[in-house]
Amino acid sequence: MSAPLPVTAGPTADERAALARAARRRASRTVRRNVVAAFATVGGWFWAIYAVVGVGVPLLVSRAGGEMDGGIFESSAGTPRWFAFVLGIIVPAAALTLHLAAGGTRAAFSAGVVRGAALAGLGFGVLTAAYVSGEQVLYPALGLDWGRAAGLAAGSPAADALLTVVAEALAVTTYVLCGAAIAVGYKRLGVWTGTGFILPMLVLIALTDLAMRGGVGGLVLSNVARSDGIASAGAVALGLAGGLLALALAAGALHLLVRGVRLRPST
Repeated sequence: MSAPLPVTAGPTADERAALARAARRRASRTVRRNVVAAFATVGGWFWAIYAVVGVGVPLLVSRAGGEMDGGIFESSAGTPRWFAFVLGIIVPAAALTLHLAAGGTRAAFSAGVVRGAALAGLGFGVLTAAYVSGEQVLYPALGLDWGRAAGLAAGSPAADALLTVVAEALAVTTYVLCGAAIAVGYKRLGVWTGTGFILPMLVLIALTDLAMRGGVGGLVLSNVARSDGIASAGAVALGLAGGLLALALAAGALHLLVRGVRLRPST
């Protein structure tokens, strides 16, 4: 008579919890990589075209003997931010259903989107600072006036560049998260309520613009109450705090919406 087969014990509760955490981390990294890859590819093309326009327009104006009142970046009222906002709507909306269908958790998805948005925001912040610094050198070389009424400024080129990186990184991250929240809102709340949810996200975007004097809100604010371009340390801290608040609210809204989303969209 053959001996009974040995009984092997299954994984312990701690081991199962560790495996679940590892799976969530992998799923979150996948979402983050997808977001970053989309921004690196599509956003890279955007910045390449934006740079060509930013150099070509002042060259044409200078050769024609014309004048320009400020640079392309400021007069375009935050075009890179709105581009990031649109990508924030498209990329998470395309990934969410596949993520959930593949067994990914909702917490992993929202965490991956937030981290991916933060990395994308940092990239846009660095590119924005480089672009604005390029305008600052190019325009005087062409005999054109250059000034910056919007945005936070500290008074020195190095400090201004660093402040631009931080402010744009916060703003773009918030724009991306607001776009993602709108996309998830349609899946979670349906067409009519989801459309109404756009308004509070636009309020957060307005808070971001006004707090850090950028984008559409910053351009309007600069026309209403123009400054000398140099903000006090307290004003800079207050502006960045407002930007952080808007970012936190956008991330919280996204997290709450993702928690209740279903594979089959609401009607």
